Amino acid sequence: MWFIVISILLLFASILPYMPLTHWFYRFFEFGKIQILILQITALIFSFILIDEYDVWIRILQVLTLISIIGHLATLSKYTSFHKSVQKEPCDISSEIITVLSANVFQENKEYEQFIALINKYNPDVFLTMECDKNWEKALSVLDHKYKYNIKVALDNTYGMHLY
Repeated sequence: MWFIVISILLLFASILPYMPLTHWFYRFFEFGKIQILILQITALIFSFILIDEYDVWIRILQVLTLISIIGHLATLSKYTSFHKSVQKEPCDISSEIITVLSANVFQENKEYEQFIALINKYNPDVFLTMECDKNWEKALSVLDHKYKYNIKVALDNTYGMHLY
């Protein structure tokens, strides 16, 4: 019984990220692929060792768990040293170096001038602010003349961003 419950939960955790749903609950399991893989391998091994009576449902869950393990291994193998990556040939002409500044300004923070001073001090080519609301958008508008190309998405739920 324990294998049935654990394997079904882990199979759902493996399948949910592939569903076309955008809520964080469904995306959450994308970040635990290694942990899910380890738990599935452990459950599968223990199912062969500890389960005495096999019925068709146990076998089906073992096969599905094995398929899920293979899928996780295929996905994770791209991030190992065993995966051969394509190496690009270096070119004779190199690009200019650009500077990028990324800052989570914390929406409740009201130290607008301090952040603007930071921007003026480092003078980045590109900068991104996160957790921006309308107040931050208004405060950062003094930089609009310097950074003519920008995208502003001010949100009051801490998901706002400004790209300059």
